Amino acid sequence: MFGSNMGEWLLQGAGWWAVELRASGTLVGNIGAFFRESWPEVEIGWNTFPAYRGQGIATEAAAEVVRCVVITDSARAGAPSRTRKGM
Repeated sequence: MFGSNMGEWLLQGAGWWAVELRASGTLVGNIGAFFRESWPEVEIGWNTFPAYRGQGIATEAAAEVVRCVVITDSARAGAPSRTRKGM
């Protein structure tokens, strides 16, 4: 799993993260930025384990993904677009 995620980051500039609780480090789900073959722009997807749903965890994680992948990338001078072309 780790190897395939690293490849996705290297090839597409997007991928998945584990979502953990700050206080304990408990894994509560995952979230990612990824490309679909039928859509040229980055998408965000997530999975929160049932016991942790409804607590705002996915909302907080999604905000960080947007900050990291979309905002940070577009703020870099000369950074490639997160829109995939030629697919």
